Amino acid sequence: MTGADLVKTAAQDQPLSIFDVSGKSTAAELIEESFAVAWTGTQGKAQGTVKNVEWPEFSSVQAEQSGHYVPLMLDSRYEGQEITMVGAKTTTARSLNWVIRLDDLMKDGKTLTAKAEGEEIFVIDFSDAEMAE
Repeated sequence: MTGADLVKTAAQDQPLSIFDVSGKSTAAELIEESFAVAWTGTQGKAQGTVKNVEWPEFSSVQAEQSGHYVPLMLDSRYEGQEITMVGAKTTTARSLNWVIRLDDLMKDGKTLTAKAEGEEIFVIDFSDAEMAE
């Protein structure tokens, strides 16, 4: 099993309404078509461009209302499980759909580790991702 079986980057036409965040319509508003994750087992390497956007609806924290965001969709096998995303900060929720803000992550290690019920399921290295100005 590879990371590609466990998580996908949202398709360009994927409505962002499934991410429980308003203000943006589709993934194309956040990432360039060239953005992808190459997988070796459960270790991913992100490549391509992430757009710089203003998104006040993303967070009530002013510093998180603009920047570079990547929408990720976990496989349905994780439905109902406690998912923890560990990067620049740690967030836990029972959700298959995540939007990751890269700005702080790129300053602090550049990797995102996902865990389901405490067990690591994949790691994505964003060091080769381009953050548009």
